[in-house]
Amino acid sequence: MNLAINLSKSYTKIGYLLNGNYIDIVSAREVPTAFTYSPTSDNLIFGNKNYDYNLIRLLYENPSFKLGSFSLTEIFFQFFLFLDRKYLAPNGLDFTSVSLSVPSYFNLKARQIIYSAINKVYPSAKIYLIAEPAAALIGYKLINENSPLKGDILIIDVAEKSWDFSFATFSPNINTLVIEKQLSCELNQAKVEKLTSYFNNQLITSAKNLGLYDYTGWKLDYVLLAGEELPDGEIYNSLTNLLAPLPIIKGAKASLNTVQGLAVWPKMIDNLKVKIIYPFNFYIQTYVQETNAIEYIPFDTNNLELDITKSYKICTLPLYSPYNLANKQALALFKIYEIALDHNKNELDIKNLKGQEIRLSTEIPPDYVEPTLDVILDFATNTLSLDYTATIYEEKSPIIPETNLEHNLDWLILSKFTNNLALQDDLANFLEGINFDSSIPLTDELALLKYKLLTLLNYIA
Repeated sequence: MNLAINLSKSYTKIGYLLNGNYIDIVSAREVPTAFTYSPTSDNLIFGNKNYDYNLIRLLYENPSFKLGSFSLTEIFFQFFLFLDRKYLAPNGLDFTSVSLSVPSYFNLKARQIIYSAINKVYPSAKIYLIAEPAAALIGYKLINENSPLKGDILIIDVAEKSWDFSFATFSPNINTLVIEKQLSCELNQAKVEKLTSYFNNQLITSAKNLGLYDYTGWKLDYVLLAGEELPDGEIYNSLTNLLAPLPIIKGAKASLNTVQGLAVWPKMIDNLKVKIIYPFNFYIQTYVQETNAIEYIPFDTNNLELDITKSYKICTLPLYSPYNLANKQALALFKIYEIALDHNKNELDIKNLKGQEIRLSTEIPPDYVEPTLDVILDFATNTLSLDYTATIYEEKSPIIPETNLEHNLDWLILSKFTNNLALQDDLANFLEGINFDSSIPLTDELALLKYKLLTLLNYIA
């Protein structure tokens, strides 16, 4: 049985599917996704309608938040433990998996806090973190079977004090849903003027960048309304005008869209691919001439559609390099930073990023013969990790043959006619380390062939 936990910005909903029917455990407006803190007793209090801290806001704004003796991971653990003890344990419910909603604009640190906390409560359960707009669309399709949505869709999730706007594309012919972008806007007690300003200054700009808006208007097929506070009256009329002539779909039980999508998720894994444009760039810390700096990792998150169930290699790092910050011979230590795609690159300063790094470290055996480590982004566990398995490398050392081929370097004259300065520098640096008077390793032979081809292509261009 799969437990669904919809961590809405205002209230948390919990439920599960039984014989195809959705069973509501914690209904709307019963449990705020929030807490109160008692400094005198150093205790956390959940379930009160009057609260001091909103959990989702803290995750988004400050994953390193601490209060009293509690880190944010511990606070979430106590919240999930509260839900289990009050609502699940008394009913004797046993779950083999748990699905939770997470906004697409959450970084790995925020995602890992949720993942670690719920895994601590249910250590034997399979944990799924599902993109919030994907769960909303899946839930809509589950509830409204005769009203399928496809094509380019704007999903609007309305909470008590904020709205989330998500641009998505659903292709039923290949069973693929792509979350292009998700934006959050504070619209508590929303006024028509504020909504209009947000559309004109931010939402339409994002739509233009995605090719979903031009001088003729919207290039969308549908708008789906979900969430617990569906707009009405003047606000709804303003929304229809801003989105005209697009059809706005509410659907039956719109407030349950997300939690029902979460409930059915394990049955959808083999039938539906959910991908996201991950809204962060990766940077790595370097140490050169006693100076720390950060360097961009060219893993193109701005254009890659990443499957939320898969893992990806974002880079390969040399063990002996300025990237390895360890001060011991047998240790690898790398620090990687996630920076929002829309962050001004000119304002990146490592001094302002303290505490935001993801530390990756591992011990290296003395006979480790492959001097590189892969950095893996795993969306299933929401982690970055180093791909190093000692036994693979220790059991069998790779054999790199040497060659003794004749080398004609007349082609080097072509390199002087290219405007590609980076290629010229790389080629010069490579040739400095090669001794053509003796046999050279096959790896260098292949690299030499690569530079020959690049030089020829640049010359032709």
